[in-house]
Amino acid sequence: MNDIGQIISRLEQQRAAIDRAITALREIEGPAKGSISAHAATQTVHRKSSANRQSSPKASSESSAKGEAPKRGHLTAAGRKKLSLAAKRRWALAKRKGINAVTGKPLGKVT
Repeated sequence: MNDIGQIISRLEQQRAAIDRAITALREIEGPAKGSISAHAATQTVHRKSSANRQSSPKASSESSAKGEAPKRGHLTAAGRKKLSLAAKRRWALAKRKGINAVTGKPLGKVT
């Protein structure tokens, strides 16, 4: 019986390693597949967090009490260029694979 427990333990370790590998590959692949659902999930999370920030009177009084403007992320020209090049690479890769870069569906003629 102890052998079965060891086998199960090893298999669970392998499963965890496979899950990590799949996650890493999905990050490399980019948003070519499932980007719409991933984008929608991101937007939902963003809306919830921004709603929490806006509705909190404590947060607004703290930033004004310190005399500092709330910090916001700004996209620099270099950042914009980097994002543009990354998107072009994703689109080119998707086109080579024959899929739509946004939806992940195969390219084809509309009939």
